[in-house]
Amino acid sequence: MAPAAPVLAGVGGERAPRLELAEIVRASAADYRRTKCQRVATERWLVARRRDVLPIPYFHVVFTLPHALNPLAQSHPRLIYRLLFQSAASTLSFAKTPSVAK
Repeated sequence: MAPAAPVLAGVGGERAPRLELAEIVRASAADYRRTKCQRVATERWLVARRRDVLPIPYFHVVFTLPHALNPLAQSHPRLIYRLLFQSAASTLSFAKTPSVAK
């Protein structure tokens, strides 16, 4: 591992994990509006999230309701969301059948 970046007045240095590069940032690097300054923090967050994911292939699937059903979902949330989850489960069960998956 190379030595850390030099620290100057008002400037800090930090090494991104596993990237083998030094990142020199201003002392106000925690400012959320400065996206470049968030690169090291972002990389750390991604590494932590990768540890949470199982080492298997998977898909991210989103089921949504049409906007027109929002009033009904607000007035009868248990009914609407029960139906939504039943529909989603049925769809996913159908997709895993061998005749469909091939």
